[in-house]
Amino acid sequence: MIFVLFSSNLFAQKVTLPVFQKNTIQFGDSSNQGSVIVSDKGRIISKKVILPVIEKPVQITVRMILKSAGDRWDRFGSVYLYTPTGNIELLKFMTGFGVGNKKVPERVNVGPWADEMECVNDISELYPLLKGGVVINAMIDTWVNPGWEITFEIIYTPNELAKNPDFVIPLINTTGQYPDYKVFDAGGIFDTLDITQQFSELKLYYYSSGHGGDSAGDEFNKKENIISINGSQAFTVIPWRDDCRIFRRYNPTSSKWEGDIWSSDLSRTGWCPGDMSLPFVYDVNNLFHQGQNTFNVNVINSERLSETLDYWNISAYLIGYK
Repeated sequence: MIFVLFSSNLFAQKVTLPVFQKNTIQFGDSSNQGSVIVSDKGRIISKKVILPVIEKPVQITVRMILKSAGDRWDRFGSVYLYTPTGNIELLKFMTGFGVGNKKVPERVNVGPWADEMECVNDISELYPLLKGGVVINAMIDTWVNPGWEITFEIIYTPNELAKNPDFVIPLINTTGQYPDYKVFDAGGIFDTLDITQQFSELKLYYYSSGHGGDSAGDEFNKKENIISINGSQAFTVIPWRDDCRIFRRYNPTSSKWEGDIWSSDLSRTGWCPGDMSLPFVYDVNNLFHQGQNTFNVNVINSERLSETLDYWNISAYLIGYK
């Protein structure tokens, strides 16, 4: 898909750019879908798009519509921007258990099942990367076929209150990589970065979610994430969500146990089935400097306590203002 780039002053109104339009993500089908390239045995789709060059200030949001094409389980997912120095998450989410499955009888105190799952996220802080030719990818950790149907778009809205930065620096992104839990026993995940520009303000965006299939795993236990910058501990956070019950409409195929408890109700490390996960944002003006810096993330007591695969989806980036 090609968009003609006009002078930025012509964009006085909202501009919506479709990226994926009811494309499928499913395991075992590697056939390309027109201009959408399929990889990882069907679990990742990619598309080259030309984004408009709009002068700031501008609010940039992304909107995703997702529904199950047959997958009954909750799966982690991400829509991310490829850059030569690292991938940047535009939207991090967990599918609901079979969201959109209308064949399941309605349950008491829930009402009609949702037709689909909709997520809208403000990513105005990524303005420096969201113009011109880019590659956008979407992945869902599905292992079945048929899997999921996804629609995704980027929306530009001129807004005098938007605060767009001058540069973005990717740090780490382990989403979908299943890093061995032993990396945390060995001190965590390290990155070295070179800040070449002067800045008056610098912020860190940090996404984190733990996953694993039983009560002893990283999915269901509070574990401290430690962020260290240039060799010193800077921040600690325990990703946790205890509001998952409100997303029942998006989980028709969730297991229902004794009483009124569903699998999708359970509190988890940084996510709920049927909702997106948001980043933690930190001011780091005095922690980074021009030149070479180091960045480290470690998860305390993140170890396999059973035969279940436990892992963390972690990503981070810096935004800077001159």
